[in-house]
Amino acid sequence: MMSCQKEESLQKYYVDHQEEENFMHLDISTNMIFDNLGEISEEKREKLKSFKKINVLTLPINGENATQYQEEKEKVLSILKQEKYKKLIGLKYEKAKFLLFYSGKPEAIKEIIVMTYTDEKGFTLVRLLGKNLNADLLLETINSAKEGEINLNLEALESIVDELE
Repeated sequence: MMSCQKEESLQKYYVDHQEEENFMHLDISTNMIFDNLGEISEEKREKLKSFKKINVLTLPINGENATQYQEEKEKVLSILKQEKYKKLIGLKYEKAKFLLFYSGKPEAIKEIIVMTYTDEKGFTLVRLLGKNLNADLLLETINSAKEGEINLNLEALESIVDELE
């Protein structure tokens, strides 16, 4: 008999913690983020439909949960060390750390994962889920946003982040 390997997934972590005390969870439709879809070409609009939704899970430090924060942060970092998650970027800005991962292959990305944390404020874990995502589409979308062709509704994102705090 083969033993069953019990390797925790990020999806399972989200499900297990979204209703847990001290955690805050939010699902965001990408339609909320791209606010000028009616004004761009059909081709670009079809490509943006590859982005389906964003899951946000955050554990802010509230003065009473510093130990829980450290334990949960280590659990998430351990999950992200699994072979199926490929690290793209790791940055440190002042006291905060920013990590960007993806799962799948560059030509067939299953999810994009962003983790930010600071031992003073807590951590936020973001999963961008989609269909037919790939590295080229991700770069094209970022460039289109930089050039102003695609409007990112940053006010909606800011209000969502404010609700989480």
